[in-house]
Amino acid sequence: MANMTSLLWLNLDNCPMKEKLATVYEGGMVSIHQDLRRKEDRKIYKEKVFDTLTEWIYPSQPKEEVFEKLE
Repeated sequence: MANMTSLLWLNLDNCPMKEKLATVYEGGMVSIHQDLRRKEDRKIYKEKVFDTLTEWIYPSQPKEEVFEKLE
């Protein structure tokens, strides 16, 4: 959803939401887009860190173990 830059309207009225999401929703579409982009950026960063760890720092360890360390 972070790549949906043309999203202009999102109706989540009367939907149960966590407090953080409700706060973002109340901030309007700009706030929603910022939050979605922040989450996407964090995901991409974690993927890059994981790739670096598995290639350069822990190349001989199973990727599952490296992923557990990252989490």
